[in-house]
Amino acid sequence: HTVLYSTVPKPHFADMEWQMLGDSQYHKWSVYKMSWSLDIRTCKFMCGAPNGGPLAVLEGANGKCADGNGAIYIYTSSGDQMTRIPLGSVVVGLGWTEKEHLLIVHEHGSALLHDMFGHLLHSFLLLNVAHLENRISSVVFWDVGVVALTNSMQLQACDDVTKQEPVVYAMESGLSGLRPATSMAVLPPRFTSSGLLEVMLGTSDCSVVVVDVNGAEDQLLHGRFHAPIVCLAVAPNGRFIACYTASGVLTVMSTSFTTKVLDFDTATMETPTQMQWCGEDSVIMHWRHYILMIGPYGHWIKFPYSVQKFVLPEVDSCRIVTLETCEVLQRVPTYVETIHRIGSTDFAAMLYDAMEAFEDGDPKADENVRSILSHDQITSAIQTILLAATADFNPKQQKRYLRAALYGRAFCTNGEFITASFVATVRKLRVLNHLRKPSLALCLTSVQYDTLGQSYVLWRVLMRRDYAAALGVAEYIGLSQTAVLRHWACARSVSTLSPSANHLPDQTLGAMIHARLTHYGASVDYASIATNADCHGRNLLANLLLEHELLTGEQIKVLVAIGGQLRALKKAAHSLEADMLFFASIGASEHKHTHSESGQVANALPHPPHPAAQHRRLPSDAKQAGLMNMLGRYSCCHPVFQVQLQGANPSHVCQFHFAGNPGVDTAYTEEALSIRQEILHLASDTFSSVRDSQFHQRVTEEQMDLLRLQSEFERRFNVRCFMDMSASETVYNLVALGASQPSDVPALQTEGMKLQRRFKIPEKRYYSLKIRALAASGQIEALRSFAAEKKSPIGYRPFVDACTANGYRPSQCVPFVSRLSLEEKFNYYMQSLLFEQAAEVAVRIKDRSRLEEVRVHCGDKSIQTLCARHMDRLAA
Repeated sequence: HTVLYSTVPKPHFADMEWQMLGDSQYHKWSVYKMSWSLDIRTCKFMCGAPNGGPLAVLEGANGKCADGNGAIYIYTSSGDQMTRIPLGSVVVGLGWTEKEHLLIVHEHGSALLHDMFGHLLHSFLLLNVAHLENRISSVVFWDVGVVALTNSMQLQACDDVTKQEPVVYAMESGLSGLRPATSMAVLPPRFTSSGLLEVMLGTSDCSVVVVDVNGAEDQLLHGRFHAPIVCLAVAPNGRFIACYTASGVLTVMSTSFTTKVLDFDTATMETPTQMQWCGEDSVIMHWRHYILMIGPYGHWIKFPYSVQKFVLPEVDSCRIVTLETCEVLQRVPTYVETIHRIGSTDFAAMLYDAMEAFEDGDPKADENVRSILSHDQITSAIQTILLAATADFNPKQQKRYLRAALYGRAFCTNGEFITASFVATVRKLRVLNHLRKPSLALCLTSVQYDTLGQSYVLWRVLMRRDYAAALGVAEYIGLSQTAVLRHWACARSVSTLSPSANHLPDQTLGAMIHARLTHYGASVDYASIATNADCHGRNLLANLLLEHELLTGEQIKVLVAIGGQLRALKKAAHSLEADMLFFASIGASEHKHTHSESGQVANALPHPPHPAAQHRRLPSDAKQAGLMNMLGRYSCCHPVFQVQLQGANPSHVCQFHFAGNPGVDTAYTEEALSIRQEILHLASDTFSSVRDSQFHQRVTEEQMDLLRLQSEFERRFNVRCFMDMSASETVYNLVALGASQPSDVPALQTEGMKLQRRFKIPEKRYYSLKIRALAASGQIEALRSFAAEKKSPIGYRPFVDACTANGYRPSQCVPFVSRLSLEEKFNYYMQSLLFEQAAEVAVRIKDRSRLEEVRVHCGDKSIQTLCARHMDRLAA
């Protein structure tokens, strides 16, 4: 796929000059020349989707608001217009979700979620209907959530706006018009110790109030700030918060407000237009004619600008959008700095210099290579250079890094590993370079690409409907093309790719979609494509596409859903599957067929074969009557099953021994245990009618026993954690319950062992369940006693893994680690970054390769020296 070799516009060398910010280096370069015709000077607000996504630009009358005549424009990062969304009321905020959906919040409380092409996905109210006299004054967005502050100082929050029916809840801020909020920021739940959303409000009396669903807590910071906080910004890692006061002082504190990191006087009383973080190490503040970057120790860099600009934060950098360019400001990655820092003696820098000297015919190349080989650092030098290649945006410089890696590979003994790393790097670079093209304008850095993952990057290409590129990327990085083809077919079936598709007959469009999917030889889920077509009013096209679905069960399910009950019955009858017959018949009854339609249903079933062909008798009349009573009780279609249960050969009409399955399904729609047991008992009787269904009968009876025992456990131990659990989950809960009910531990253990014997849970699985339950519930002493009872049939690595997974300290794992084999001990120490212990184990087993592994991954020079000495001793 040569399309993947395309490159982005090459930044000039002058744009790549580094600037020092304390001990760190930063560089800023232009990625795109903007192609828009929009006058950015008239725009009042801009926000960018995370990880190099599209831009939303708001036209407005003042500040962050827009009057009813304004509009929202969506552009790519290179300035290509994607859509225009007209406005009918005042907008107080725009924000992008992680899925690149744009949320528009209006002053009166309505919130509208659009995709990147401007299509409305759904809407909801952030304000309570009973308090519509309130107005939203400001909003803050996070991940897939939003928090709104009203003019009465109340907070309205929604944790997931992408749900079809988002849940909005209120939080009391404790503020009022006498003590209003002056700024707001959000700390997402993944960063809080409580796991709850926390909203931070700067107050007019120079303090900060932290609000969650449990209430508000004043941090009592009146003595630390001498003016109200007018801007707040939380770092991408959630550890620090930047506070800018009305007196022009920037203060950086921990998000717990217990530690102050920095005080910086900007020497201006003017409030910045924006304040954002650039990665995790610096704060960006934007005024009209310049951008000020401030480091963790008070160092600063000033970037002058003579044009309007907007700063868009990213996880590891920030984008700066002006009238003419889209720039990226980023900290120089450590591995790039080690190579190009003036006077660097790092082995990667030496290898890079050796490559350049070799190309120039300079004998210095051999001297550098010998020095690297003498320290056995050629592998780590190549890896550093490959990392530097992925961090660079310039294809020419990427090639220089790759040539240096290839040059070093010629001297490397670990050739296969280096080759695999080299190939993976080249694939990643080609994909990144293609995504950065102005046509797609996915301005991804290497860190952002790794954070998203390959599957999500492919999904983002699909959302832009560039299916040719998506197919190429999917094949190139080894992902299935089925999802791409399914997405294309769904979009084609609802005419979102080409306006001319609206004029194509359904027969023509269906044949076109099938031909294209057949061309790629993909096993595509036609049922989902048909469902999508029917949802958009193309029922005939949906029926045509269903004819190509290979799974009869999926065909029948979709036919019932889109109103094709008679076709579903015919297909179910010809499939000779009782499950499908029951499903189609229930669907027919729910649509309330008339008597004449019931006759059509009966005619849809095949006629029974000649009696001479019979080789199995149906159940007795009493069992048939019981089945019919069950079906009648749960709204099934009597005429259909009367035809089905005639004296016909069941091997040809249906597989009767599956007839109890709907009864089992129906039982679990009942909340009352007695009714559920009654229905399961009837299903068991149905299974017992045929010899081939003895297994189904046995497991149904076992499930009835399990339900009875679970009900008894909940009554006996006064808990609600057993019903509808599997046998294994019930054993797990019995063991874990000992943490909260220590007096019942003997009874709980006894019941767990009884349950194991009753349901024949294998001993190894029982051991695994008990280990995980004890570790997860904090019963460390019980876990140690269990390990000492007898020899574990699954070994002792599961004990260690369970402790590690639940955050136990290495010292708590010692009793279990001591029982591991040397190989297992080594792997555990490496995973736990206990390199000194890992080195000791490697010496005991006299394994030079493992010592090398410790030395490569360990950053402690003393341990590296120790490993090198032992390696030399083993080599001798």
